[in-house]
Amino acid sequence: MKLTRFISQLLEEGRATVNGDLSPVEPNDWRAAKARLLEFYEEDLLEMPGNAPEFDAETALWAALYIYNALQLTILRDINTETVDQLLSPGPQATSADAVYSADLMLRYLPQLLGLAKGLSPQDIVVTKLKETAALWPFSSVGLETGPELPDVQLLLAHPSLRYAYADRIIARQDKSRAHQAGVSELVAEVLGSYGAAFWPEFNTLPQATPEYGSQKS
Repeated sequence: MKLTRFISQLLEEGRATVNGDLSPVEPNDWRAAKARLLEFYEEDLLEMPGNAPEFDAETALWAALYIYNALQLTILRDINTETVDQLLSPGPQATSADAVYSADLMLRYLPQLLGLAKGLSPQDIVVTKLKETAALWPFSSVGLETGPELPDVQLLLAHPSLRYAYADRIIARQDKSRAHQAGVSELVAEVLGSYGAAFWPEFNTLPQATPEYGSQKS
């Protein structure tokens, strides 16, 4: 039950342990992990604004295993490139609000995981894979440098619950690059309202927003 135990430790204690076992997850572990993730989803709904997206079990399970594997590979340094590619595969696409939110139940730990991997070379394959995943899932990677271009966040902005939760994360982490995007900057200003000076004094001094999602003017 390695995956279920990992999920429970992470959710209940804010930390988790892994071992060197790279064997596949057993069917009973998958079932128990799905139940634990659904339980957490139902708890997390209470923190989301409005009506949150539905639970996507497949994507949630992929994200949980991804974080488990990534933590393993951050510690185990003698794993070949082919195995790393396999264990940190891209997985499902962020093509729906359900997938975005369900993946985030575990992918929200990406910033901490990259912090743990900061002692590795920037060119290390595990670090590279983590950054690639962070760029593909912008809701879970606020505060991280994900590459030269800002991620496309139209899907997030189109869903009312994700939209305001995304703005809250940008404000909490004072992510200037994300707040710089068109559509997002207006949203952040709306959420800050008259409390901008208290919660983010520098916000009004940020550069003018770019005209398109996912890119910046050079």
